[in-house]
Amino acid sequence: MKNSLDSKMIYRVFAIIQEKGIEKEDGWYHHGLIANSDQEGYNICIKDPYVTLTLGFHHSYHLDYRNGVEAEDFTNKLLDVYREKSN
Repeated sequence: MKNSLDSKMIYRVFAIIQEKGIEKEDGWYHHGLIANSDQEGYNICIKDPYVTLTLGFHHSYHLDYRNGVEAEDFTNKLLDVYREKSN
């Protein structure tokens, strides 16, 4: 599953969430996802209630999840948001 994501796609999803989401204190909310970044924007985080994806400055990412079903659902949410921009 990890190979189904790449840093360019993650950055694009982050940008779409910022563009189309609702900004709150802890980040932008869109399509069941919350996106935020550090002050400089070098490290970003996209999460839902079960999975957290962090992408660092050197384009390496880490998925933190409890089980594969939650991770797969999260990845599908990312792909749904990614496809929004393409339409």
